Amino acid sequence: IHTGEKPYECTKCRKRFIRKDHLLKHESIHRKVRSYKCRVCQKVFRWLTHLQSHQRTHRQESRFTCPTCGKSFSKKGDLNRHRRIHTGERPYGCLECGKSFQQKEHLMYHKGIHKQEDTYRCPNCGKSFHRKGLLVSHQRLHTAEKPFACSVCGKAFRERAYLNKHQKIHMAG
Repeated sequence: IHTGEKPYECTKCRKRFIRKDHLLKHESIHRKVRSYKCRVCQKVFRWLTHLQSHQRTHRQESRFTCPTCGKSFSKKGDLNRHRRIHTGERPYGCLECGKSFQQKEHLMYHKGIHKQEDTYRCPNCGKSFHRKGLLVSHQRLHTAEKPFACSVCGKAFRERAYLNKHQKIHMAG
């Protein structure tokens, strides 16, 4: 870690890693991605546990219904969190800068900005980031690296979120 040496290299895309377990996790993007489809609404999930949790919304376990849009939830807390979409409520405020968030997790992530200075600087353009992951993502702009490939058509993307959005077009048909 301290030397910056990355001895583990992906044989598919040549990306390098400090630890072998990071390489193994990365290599899974080159393998076919499993997906689980809800038989009721056709929504697709990457993990079986997420599908199972989702399926509760179609059964009697969904006792909490949003009065605005009719979406159902099995937990009252999930309904309360969802309702903030409609109300615009942002109950979690940052004491340092005043910015507010709908979810506590988003505030906790945001607080990292104030705890760290922009310690990760792009060697290509000088732009700074407070999280290493943001720098790595940014650097793909310079390298044109697209490590997230669609298992159906092979189209590649810089960000996993873009791949996830793209894969929905294959599930629609």
